[in-house]
Amino acid sequence: MIMTIVIRNGVDSRHIARGPMRLSLIPATLLLSAVPLVAPAAAQELILPPAEPAAEPTSTSSLGGYGELHLSSAADGDGGRAGEVDFHRFVLFFGHQYDENFRFYSELETEHALAGEGQPGEIELEQAFIEYGGQALPFRVRAGLVLVPFGHLNNIHEPTAFHGVERPKVDSVIIPTTWREAGLGVVGTVGSTMGYEAYLISGLTAAAFTAGKGLRGGRTGVAEAYAGAPAFVARLHAQPVMGLEVALSGYYGDAGANHPTKKLEVGVTGGAFDLRYKANAIEARAEVAAFSLSGSEALATPDAVGSLITGGYLELGVDLFELAGRSQELVPFVRYEQYDTTAEVADGVANPETAGTDLVFGLTWRPIPQIAFKLDHIVRTAEAGSEEQVTSAGLGYMF
Repeated sequence: MIMTIVIRNGVDSRHIARGPMRLSLIPATLLLSAVPLVAPAAAQELILPPAEPAAEPTSTSSLGGYGELHLSSAADGDGGRAGEVDFHRFVLFFGHQYDENFRFYSELETEHALAGEGQPGEIELEQAFIEYGGQALPFRVRAGLVLVPFGHLNNIHEPTAFHGVERPKVDSVIIPTTWREAGLGVVGTVGSTMGYEAYLISGLTAAAFTAGKGLRGGRTGVAEAYAGAPAFVARLHAQPVMGLEVALSGYYGDAGANHPTKKLEVGVTGGAFDLRYKANAIEARAEVAAFSLSGSEALATPDAVGSLITGGYLELGVDLFELAGRSQELVPFVRYEQYDTTAEVADGVANPETAGTDLVFGLTWRPIPQIAFKLDHIVRTAEAGSEEQVTSAGLGYMF
């Protein structure tokens, strides 16, 4: 027999999830074709079928990621100052496109550089889901560990995607970013200007809600978590005009049903509105979010979360390099935030005065879209009257 081996390799520039181009690794494809050997006299009578072209590879694997390094110095009202340097996040994306309909996507994160007993960091699985869609359906179906589509930053939280060294405070103590749950749902578009996500997901646990961190401690991480009741979340976003995106998010779940030691009835209902605008060197962002907790009196402790949690911010920036006609970005910005995890409390529960405001002045330089150097100064004022000032520098990247 005569054996021919054809090996193909290439680079696929399709985006597997979000962000810029991922590195694609296409397995080698082997084409084996057999031609019988014949005697020279009989060769003239042999009619061979036309050669078939080698099949193109149908599956691809992709690698991406992001990371951020922070250096901060904080001063309290008594003149004290403390500094810290922290490689806050190192994240790798892994994706695989099986065919035109099925794909897998995952995100693995290491926080604070070192994880293990006695170390400050941890290793977390932030996403790991199978998606079905393509030509078969007008939308995509996802199942697995997904990001909760509530607010803008929880879905798109790479350090190059927002101003400020740290994420806005509202996206920490009000919306518990990064928030992920086990889920089954759909993702799709309506026309050319609207999109949506909707999931049935695992719920929060009320056992770990606190006034200091709001709902944040109630995230289970889908790690042997109690599953007494599911929750529902959805987000609808639209681009009514060029450069402007607006979105509405909604959430409902029974966090009391996931209490590890006793059955409670603590319903959590949340809503959020977010806006982003970027055109003619002007950048603006705004977000408001609120969660109402029914039955929160059952959680009464000295650090009990309120029956109403609220927060919001407004941010304005100007791209000086765009004004100058340069391709890089240099954006001074200012952001004003308000947040309160005990905006209202149940009858008989003391209010621990958790309201706070942040006034942030900063600068972001992006030499290329995938790399950002950041500098900011935060004046943080607490309801009780204390004030803290934090100056930070940061480096963020994604690929």
